[in-house]
Amino acid sequence: MQDLFDQGRRWAKSRAALPDGVLIDLPHRDVPARVEATKQALNAGARVVFEATFVAEGTYVAIDVLEKVGSATGSPK
Repeated sequence: MQDLFDQGRRWAKSRAALPDGVLIDLPHRDVPARVEATKQALNAGARVVFEATFVAEGTYVAIDVLEKVGSATGSPK
């Protein structure tokens, strides 16, 4: 139980440290909507996305804090 409390405190600190972040505040089971909302946030220029969600080649990935650093464009090789 203590671990859950600690995670909540770390989450709150991250949100406070990155106030311009976009939160993908959708049910975790609604993967297609979460993926689409993540894509829209990134396409709109969001530098930080909380609860970013991706699916690639059948693999589901949910990221607590995604932060763009630098000016990289395109997809990683």
